[in-house]
Amino acid sequence: MTVVDAGFEEIGGVESVDLKGADGVTHRITIDEFGQINVDGYPAGIVGDTDIGFSTVRKFPFEFDTAGLLTGVAIFTPTIGDVLLDSWIEVTHAWDGTTPTVDVGTSFPGWYGSAIATGKATIPVPKRFTTNDPVKLVVSQDGTPTGADPASTQGMAILYLVTVTPV
Repeated sequence: MTVVDAGFEEIGGVESVDLKGADGVTHRITIDEFGQINVDGYPAGIVGDTDIGFSTVRKFPFEFDTAGLLTGVAIFTPTIGDVLLDSWIEVTHAWDGTTPTVDVGTSFPGWYGSAIATGKATIPVPKRFTTNDPVKLVVSQDGTPTGADPASTQGMAILYLVTVTPV
């Protein structure tokens, strides 16, 4: 599968990206207003005879006192060849402390860093996993595993990863 369009674009309020399958056919992946992933207009998982595969929405809740969060807690081990279609963080309870900053990735600096108190953190997708190194989540003052402790006493969020396993 190759990426035809490297980023999501909004078409009529729906985010989409074009991926070219091994069969040479370009497939449009969309995320509708309800968060449903569709392939060529059909809900992912019932797309029939394509090589796009099935999407999985992975949910990782975390809090200010999650064990290992400061130095990097492993949250997911990808399969080589899987594609990360989307990722976002939903802050469910505001964080305090000194600039609590999140980053996610298989190495650091990771995919992004954004002050978690804002709830605004996005990454450029799609990304193809080329190793099965664990995906780690870090919250520190600079979003790195060696960053200073933000000394938060409150804060909760959920990291979502949407992946596709090509068939």
